[in-house]
Amino acid sequence: MIKTKTLSIIVPAYNCASYVHNLFEHIPFSQLDNEVEIIVIDDGSKDDTYNVLLKIANTYGKENVRVYKKENGNWGSVHNFAKHLEINGRFVKTLDSDDYLDPYGLIKFISYLKTMPDDLDIVFSNVNFINNKDEIISQKFYNHLFKKQFFSIDEIKITKLSVLTVHTFTINTKIYQNLNDLPEKMSYMDSVFIFLVMNAARNKSSFFSYAPLYQYQSGNESQSISIQNFSKHADWIKIMLDTQATYFMQLKMDKTNSVAKNKILGQMMQLGFFHYCYAIVHKEDLTNKKKSELMFEELKNIKHILNINYNKYFADAAIKIIYFFQCKILPGFLHLATLVLNSGYLKATKKDGKRQKLKWSIKKSIK
Repeated sequence: MIKTKTLSIIVPAYNCASYVHNLFEHIPFSQLDNEVEIIVIDDGSKDDTYNVLLKIANTYGKENVRVYKKENGNWGSVHNFAKHLEINGRFVKTLDSDDYLDPYGLIKFISYLKTMPDDLDIVFSNVNFINNKDEIISQKFYNHLFKKQFFSIDEIKITKLSVLTVHTFTINTKIYQNLNDLPEKMSYMDSVFIFLVMNAARNKSSFFSYAPLYQYQSGNESQSISIQNFSKHADWIKIMLDTQATYFMQLKMDKTNSVAKNKILGQMMQLGFFHYCYAIVHKEDLTNKKKSELMFEELKNIKHILNINYNKYFADAAIKIIYFFQCKILPGFLHLATLVLNSGYLKATKKDGKRQKLKWSIKKSIK
């Protein structure tokens, strides 16, 4: 089927009636030559989100905004649902309802995508972290990972401190629609999502370096990456990690991928394990002994799932030490673990200057 648009933006929406309009106000439809469509899925909201979205669709036109409603199932279920819809864009990007894309950056991005070959797998881009006043608090640049315009996934030099979040991904629609289903009714499934996307990438990928495209609302305690929610939902993080490991074996990644790609996927699983440790060490209702037992049990579980691939793709030096000491030393290094994991997840280049000034110049430039 011939794609009629360049980019389809998938937006999971839940109880966002009071702020979802901000996302659309940052989409310069008149400057995009009908190259972008927004597909919004109301994930069983309990407020007036669905009606607000219908009004937005009427305002911007149903050729630009399509709205669907489904029972609540969280982030993974939205994408299980969305990939079976009619998607008109050659590429797909996910966007949370409380975030937005840089307007001028989006115009440049569409022009960039239009020059890309149809078989391009992934386009990576940089991310701004902003506060609720629209000010930049940090930025995530990936220029050090991507040394040239076109590359294979095998060429990316990812470490545990080079965290690729879902916000930096724009995916070929064929890959998106053929991904395995994600677990539902839990958070952190975006990590499984990008794990599967990275595995599915067989052709060349590219890096859009012009400007941070994704504007990520950071610092909200209700977010899944907050310390409170990490600890509260440690069991979900465990499921995320187990799911990655299970897919590694079910999809025979050890046999179909290069060693270099599997090392990248292994590093992603290692990061998931350290996130699990991060969640466990912050559980105030557990003794150090219980924390040790939980972390050691998860290591044994991963070793069981990965079988002979454990030592080759998962057990790096730090994990081997933890395994050797049965995690007894980790709770004692709570502050060190916190620093390491914080730097791994939110390490970014600080930059002075407020988003308000940049936003004004963007509005001026696209009129």
